[in-house]
Amino acid sequence: MPKQKAMTVSSLFGEILNVGVYKPSQGKITRQATCGALAIGFIIAAYRAYVLLSGSLSGSKVWEWAEWAVPLVLLLAGLWASYRIVNYARFADFLIAVEAEM
Repeated sequence: MPKQKAMTVSSLFGEILNVGVYKPSQGKITRQATCGALAIGFIIAAYRAYVLLSGSLSGSKVWEWAEWAVPLVLLLAGLWASYRIVNYARFADFLIAVEAEM
């Protein structure tokens, strides 16, 4: 059984900020479908946040920027997380194995 490397905070941030694609020629369909499904979930969450904030903050000039800024930040962070999740080595290897079995 191979030894597992412990995940440290610095390696976690390094993985989140990495822009590379892990094994780009393997498991394309499964990884794209997974990334798309995650992205759709984050798009729906950002829309729901917009609807919630636009209804509760209407008439408040101080928080007017929050109606669009919070959902936009949520959307961008979610899309980046979707991309990074399918390129995380362990999860990408799992998705590659799933596509190989199909």
